[in-house]
Amino acid sequence: MNKVFYLSMMTIFAVLFLVSYLLYGVAKNDLKECRAKEMAYKALIDGDFEKFKSLMKDLPKHELEYYSSKFFDLEISLAVEEKNSGNFGKALEILEKSLKVVSTKSQLSRALLLKGEILLKMGRYDELLKDLSVFLKDKTLPDREKALELLKEAAEKIGREDIVREVEEHLKNRR
Repeated sequence: MNKVFYLSMMTIFAVLFLVSYLLYGVAKNDLKECRAKEMAYKALIDGDFEKFKSLMKDLPKHELEYYSSKFFDLEISLAVEEKNSGNFGKALEILEKSLKVVSTKSQLSRALLLKGEILLKMGRYDELLKDLSVFLKDKTLPDREKALELLKEAAEKIGREDIVREVEEHLKNRR
């Protein structure tokens, strides 16, 4: 009886040890993944998108897209706040960071349109023409008409009639 009891207890402890060892391994991997995510997110916040992507390479692709999208939305919100406060330089700085994580045409369109509005207010028309010319080439971008109107306004201000005509042609063909 005593032998059977000790044997049963040793078996239970052995099973418990095995289970806890396996759970420790799972927890250790989860902790490692969490640390990688933490470092990646810090790199993202610091604006080092290349380091962010390299740290996220071993993690599921949907997580890279999720964090990139959340970061983009945050940066756009901050840029809008800065623009509304009249801090155009800071808004442009924030937008440059957000443009590094663009993964959809909708995001690209939002960022470039906001950048165009800021550049127009700052009187940096040549830069606006350069950045928004992508809307002339890509007819599938959202908010294209609004971007073309900004492009036309900037071109008119610096006397670039060739661009004004091209934009008007695109706008006429759209309607």
